[in-house]
Amino acid sequence: MRKLEKGFTPLNQKYYRKHMDFYKHITQISDVFEKTMCLPIFLITVADCSGMFFGFLKFEDIKRSKNLYLLHFRFSTLFHALRSLVSFLCVSFAASSVYESSKDAKKVQEKLTERLLASKQKIDNQDLFLLFLAQNNPPIVLSAWGFFNFNRSLVISVFGIVLTYSLLMIQIIN
Repeated sequence: MRKLEKGFTPLNQKYYRKHMDFYKHITQISDVFEKTMCLPIFLITVADCSGMFFGFLKFEDIKRSKNLYLLHFRFSTLFHALRSLVSFLCVSFAASSVYESSKDAKKVQEKLTERLLASKQKIDNQDLFLLFLAQNNPPIVLSAWGFFNFNRSLVISVFGIVLTYSLLMIQIIN
């Protein structure tokens, strides 16, 4: 165990109880939110990835086309692809911020444990056990219907996959 720092002020158990109740409440709300929104988020994400893929493919077809009729749809196709990209980025970054803030909450709980132990107050074993369980639970991660978890690395991966398959399909079509 790490050495406790000397600069800690004594911790009031009322503050500890308030923090643990608040953390439990946030965890329950996030679980209900994920169960409710995982399917719509999955559908939105799949639709956005399909929109980006379709936009990249059709924009390349329209660029090579000599048909005047198709040239008028160039900007609408580009708009559709960019709208899908922006929508995907907004959903992904919003969902991945939940994971980032959950990791930050784990750091706060670690400091709370250190302050609680440094206060040398009589602490109920049940309280310490609850804090230990909360600290050792995995961070809250939002998922898209269980298929993939939202974190920062997902954005780069999906964007790379969409570009790779778009280029592959363009090469196959040619």
